[in-house]
Amino acid sequence: MKVLWGFAPLQQDNLAIKGMFKSIRQFSPDTKNISVGCVVSESDSYLSTAFDVPANERYSTYPKKLILGELKKANALVDGNRIQVVQQKGFTTTKAVDRLLEVAKSQKAELLALFTHNKTGLKRFFLGSFAETAIHRSPIDLLIVNPKSEIPQSIKNVIFASDFSDRSKKDLEQVLELCESLGARLTVFHAAEVTYSWSPDEDNSEILAYRKKTDRMAQWVREACQKKGVSCEVILKSEFKPTSELILKAAQKVKAQLIIVSAETGPAAALMGGSVTRQIVRNGKYPVLVIKRRKGNRS
Repeated sequence: MKVLWGFAPLQQDNLAIKGMFKSIRQFSPDTKNISVGCVVSESDSYLSTAFDVPANERYSTYPKKLILGELKKANALVDGNRIQVVQQKGFTTTKAVDRLLEVAKSQKAELLALFTHNKTGLKRFFLGSFAETAIHRSPIDLLIVNPKSEIPQSIKNVIFASDFSDRSKKDLEQVLELCESLGARLTVFHAAEVTYSWSPDEDNSEILAYRKKTDRMAQWVREACQKKGVSCEVILKSEFKPTSELILKAAQKVKAQLIIVSAETGPAAALMGGSVTRQIVRNGKYPVLVIKRRKGNRS
């Protein structure tokens, strides 16, 4: 798998860089398939105030030199020829995201790796807003890592938050392939409607049909996992609590090392209304893999 690592110099400490590299290697063990992309602009104070650096190097070779130095210090062995720095005139989050996605396309990347935010909390590159914008605009899958996350040497427990839609069957196929390659155990979590477990009208035909449909989907998931030889548990929860809270609680309970969610490509499109994915990315201490569905593709 070809991976593009979105990198911002001087924004992450050595431990965070090591953690991200470790995460990426689990998806792409061959470092020849790992590239680094960086979007710079005149609003970057560390560049605009680098008066000892020639102007023609300040937004090209200089940030590349910084990136290479940080990668070497973290023992993240990425070929210097695979580091690409591009300049963005002015700065808006959307334009910066699109610029980075252009780099990903040029590298034929299948996965874009980003940090959720930087350690200082400055409202700049790789803040939550950057990652959230990428979730909506990226046509390729995203690996989003909190810099404070503890990254395991190998991922052995994965939780997939499924909406139990027909499209989620296709998502599960991809998740199972990943679990096979990692040798990981899978937990499939579904936040069911409250009526799944309780209703003031227990004879309501629509409610009974919904329960049967949910149970059938849960059974299909178990059978699909069994066919692939992946150890699997299905968790159904129907509570008056935010879905993101339920997912994070379940992740903690099963000692998950990776959370997987799905999101559609498009400014206003995302899984479960979009807010769930955002809250998981913002509040979770787990690496999050966002599987991208192209908007309008129902297969």
